[in-house]
Parts: sequence; C-alpha cells; structure tokens
Amino acid sequence: MNAHDPMFEALDRLAAAADRTVVRDRMPDIRHRVQVARQRRVAGVAAVAVLAVGVGAWLGRPPTDRAPEPAPEPQLEQTVTIEAEAASPTRIEVAFTVAGTSSAYVAGGGGPVAAGPFTMRLSVDGEPYPGTPDPGDVACEPGGRVSSYAVRFPRTAPESFYDVAVSGPGEHEIEVRAAYCADGELLESTGRTVVTVPEDAADELDRQRTDLDDDGRLELVQVLTDPSGEPGAQVLRVTWRNGEISSAPLGRDYERGLDVPYDLDADGSVEIVLSGGGGEFLGYEVFRVAEDRSLVAIHTVNEAGEDEPLTATASEGSPLDETWQVSWTPGFFVSWRAREPFPEPSTAVDVRRWVLEGDTMTLLDQEEDGCYQVDLSVTTGGC
Repeated sequence: MNAHDPMFEALDRLAAAADRTVVRDRMPDIRHRVQVARQRRVAGVAAVAVLAVGVGAWLGRPPTDRAPEPAPEPQLEQTVTIEAEAASPTRIEVAFTVAGTSSAYVAGGGGPVAAGPFTMRLSVDGEPYPGTPDPGDVACEPGGRVSSYAVRFPRTAPESFYDVAVSGPGEHEIEVRAAYCADGELLESTGRTVVTVPEDAADELDRQRTDLDDDGRLELVQVLTDPSGEPGAQVLRVTWRNGEISSAPLGRDYERGLDVPYDLDADGSVEIVLSGGGGEFLGYEVFRVAEDRSLVAIHTVNEAGEDEPLTATASEGSPLDETWQVSWTPGFFVSWRAREPFPEPSTAVDVRRWVLEGDTMTLLDQEEDGCYQVDLSVTTGGC
C-alpha cells in the first residue's frame, strides 16, 4: 500500500480526533459533558491502538515504519487582561484586552463571523457596568474556522477607558467575563483585579491622554485639586506608562482645564496647554516635559524681556481695537487687536506671534495681517 492508503488516512483522522486537547476554563453547566467526552475519547484511542497494531502485523511492516503523525491542532483558549486605575475618589478607569484562539461563529443570516470574544460582562464590586459589547444575532456551532485574536475594549479610540463610578476610597474588585466559541461549545474566561482608591485621592477637574515623549504610547495628563486640601489649589499631574508620576502646582486663582497639546517649538515633544478663567478674564499656561520627566512652566515675556502674561481681559461690549488679546489656535498663540472697535467676523485684524524657545515664550513686536474668524478664533495670514 502507498502513503495514500484510505485505511491509513482513516486511522490518522481517528488518531487526530483522539488527540484533541480539552479546553480549560469551561463554564460550569458544560463541565459534565466535557468529562463524558474525555472518557469516550480515551476509549476511542484504545480501540484505535489495537486496530493499528493488527493492521501493522497484517501488512508485515516493521514497528518503525509508520504513517506520519498528524499536525497538532491549535489549542482553543482565551484570556482576559484588565487595566484599571483610580481617577478620583469616586471614579475608576477600566479597560481590558481579550486574547485567544477560538472558532468562528455563524450569523443569523447564515454568514460566517470571525472568531473572537462572544460577550463581555464588566462588573465593579459585583455591580454590572452597562454598555459593554453584545454579539447580536450570532451562534456558536461546530466546524467554524479557528483563528487567533487580541482585542482591547473599549474600542472607541486607542487607549480609551470605561469611566466607572465607585462608592469612594478603599478597595474595589473589577471582574470581566468573556465567552468564546470552542468548536460548537460556548466557553467562558474570567479576569479579576483589585484597585485601591487612596484616602487622600484628589478630585479630577480635567484629563486627557497624549504621547508626551514621542514613544507611540499615551500618557495620562490630569488637572487635580490639590490633595493637601488648600481651597482652590490645583495640580497638573502626568502618569507615565511605567507608573511614574510627574506633577507641578498650578495655584488657586482660577479653575483650569486641558487644551489641545501641541509641539510649539518643533523639537519632537508636545507641550501641555492649559486654559481657564471666567467672566472678563481668560488665561493660558504652557508646560514642557524636561529630560528627567519633570514638568517645567514656560515663562512668557515680550521682546524687551519683560513679563507678558498669556491672558485676555476684554469686558463684554468694550471696543476690541484698544488692547491686545491672546488667542490660542491649536498649533500657535497670537496676540491680536482689531482695526475697528466692534469687528464683524470675518474681519482683518493685526496679530503678533508668540515664539517658544527653551523655557521661554516671547511675544514678537512685529505686526502682521490676521483674520478674526466666524468661530471667534484668530488666524494669521489675513482673511
């Protein structure tokens, strides 16, 4: 007989079926079926072994002259990895990654649906969090194509998080349960972690995620109330990917928020821009990240070297051709002054650029054409 003898091919298929690995982490209601299937498979392996010995003797083949072993089938399993951190005394940010190798599904209309997590259930302290993904009209059936995956949730944006409310400081248990298809059987994998919210956790006023060190990963940037408890005091804090924290005090004169970060001096690293105020006042502050990851406040001056704050103080109804105002358009700061008391957008205005070099940003004396836009922003280059 040759290598394509139908009997040997049948024996290979039987041996492959007997060698299938039982998947771990099965849900409780199918464990009994797994044990029964395993017992049947063991019995089948014994029968195949006896039959193989008989056929080998009948053919007169030496013991070493066997058909090639079948390639091992992929092990169907799935894991859940959780990222979680305290954002304030009453909030935790949670994300999770589901990775594994499993079978494809069948959609309600009969079409294939790629392998991956079937349902995800996120809970905090035993309470379900709404809004985690639902599979829709799909079913787990035998024979689906096997493939591997790694999917991070939420999927709205890279490194985004679910914002979960908690009762306050202390330990909080995060659990994620994710089902997957294992050749017709719907199994489940579980991930758990505990997040501790410290007693002196500061309230968060604003946050954003941005790549501050140009390594392709996003850092967490926050404006927090000062945990010392001083009324109105605020802190700028950066949490790096390795857990290291950098911070800088902001004072207590007005509440701030984070604006669009930008590389103002084209050195490859973005600067952090904050804005705040109220009523007739608007102020900006800029911080850069030093080589040691400390946060350095940018000093603002005019060309004479005198202090020049990044502020706008126009009163409602006052003419706009008397004083210079500061405007931030992501990418650059300008100071501007209208050419008439009450300009209508879009109208030509005079602008002066701010230029960042090192730890100092300077307001240039040179005036140029700008444009007071319909959205009340100011751009360079005229209308």
